[in-house]
Amino acid sequence: MDKEREAAIKEYEKLKTKYELPELEELEQEFDFELEDDKIIAKTIINQVWEKISSMKSYIEGILNPQRYCCIVETKFLNAKEKEKIFNFYKKIMTEYWKTVKATFSTPEDKIKQINKSYAFYKKVKNFSQEYIQRMIDGWSEEKGEAEEKDGYIN
Repeated sequence: MDKEREAAIKEYEKLKTKYELPELEELEQEFDFELEDDKIIAKTIINQVWEKISSMKSYIEGILNPQRYCCIVETKFLNAKEKEKIFNFYKKIMTEYWKTVKATFSTPEDKIKQINKSYAFYKKVKNFSQEYIQRMIDGWSEEKGEAEEKDGYIN
């Protein structure tokens, strides 16, 4: 293990104790990264968490504002009530996103505290996304539409 990694782990352990943060190993496994810089711990972890949340945000945006063909088809998989549920969850994502942005302009302590808030929210997103992803899998496996081609485009 190199010196930077050791220093980052040591600093994280101090912060973990003080702010009751999750285990570093748990975060690194869940978000597929290794903490390597003891000076940007909060930034590194929050960015990793929000990278995953942003993926789900992008999928939802595809349903709410379908631009690509796959998204246009996927909107048919959902009824009005399901779309409303998705939009309501999207509002929660955006609210938490802006709270996180605000924290990044705050004190170092607020940035560290945001790790717990973002990670707790990520767990909600992960649960929601499991349902959403399964709904898309089911929709595509049940899709019976016939593609009609006209002038080289699928209508």
